[in-house]
Amino acid sequence: MIDKKREKPHALCVMESLSIRGALSSKERLYYSHLVKGYEGEYFFDVLVEKTLKEYILLCDLVFKVNGTIFQIDSLVVTNNKLYVYEVKNYEGEYQMNQSSLIRCAVGTEVLNPLIQLQRSTILFKQLLAQMNIKTPLESYIVYINQNFTLYQAGPHPQIILYSQLSTHFKSITESSKPLNEGCLSMSKLITSKNIGDSPYQDLPDYGYKTLKKGIYCPECFTFFNQLKGRMCICSKCGYRETAYANVHRHVMEFNKMLPDIRPSTKTIFDWCNGMHSMYRIRSVLRNEQTIE
Repeated sequence: MIDKKREKPHALCVMESLSIRGALSSKERLYYSHLVKGYEGEYFFDVLVEKTLKEYILLCDLVFKVNGTIFQIDSLVVTNNKLYVYEVKNYEGEYQMNQSSLIRCAVGTEVLNPLIQLQRSTILFKQLLAQMNIKTPLESYIVYINQNFTLYQAGPHPQIILYSQLSTHFKSITESSKPLNEGCLSMSKLITSKNIGDSPYQDLPDYGYKTLKKGIYCPECFTFFNQLKGRMCICSKCGYRETAYANVHRHVMEFNKMLPDIRPSTKTIFDWCNGMHSMYRIRSVLRNEQTIE
């Protein structure tokens, strides 16, 4: 079962909104694309875990602070007899591995070898587990989730799992795992309680309320709505349908993520939606969200 579901990272939500409401530079668009690809890979991994494993608890997107150092775990699988840490990479194409980096063969660019990152997070997580008096054995892995990924000069490595190897890996976990018990549930809740939320290290562009395009848009194709049909918002491009109430709610949530220092008053959200919703409807949503001005 999934005890802590994966949500879109804060940085990805902000960059997605900036791509719709602002103007991203080529470098910022590359960063946005990197965030999207990473999230898609992690989400796909979650789906495979859910389809394949039995007797497990999956904890996603964990950010911890131990001894003043912040680290992140993409996915943590809790079983009756072991903990499994996964760093998921959605790299695509041909790469060559050396001790400190991966080199993309087509262009010669380098990225830090994920095994170094995995070693760091594993050491820190073991320290955190010791502080919580959790003595369950731990294994950690790099998962290259993309089917179109090739790694040269790596050789068999006990901590590297390619997409083609996942089925065998999950089968071995299933065969060695016993039914979950209350101890497993208590341990997962204790671990989750140490999660500090989004990482503070987010490389976001500078932006402000005045520079952002106002209006309401389709969450499927990102086309701005130019009219409402009664209590429904219907996208003229892709046909997506959404109630007006749900549309206001979604844009209030977007406003809160993008501009957390500005109070979402009725007038502010009316302007944020470019007058597409009545103040009465906006006020009703804010009341239900307990953020009434």
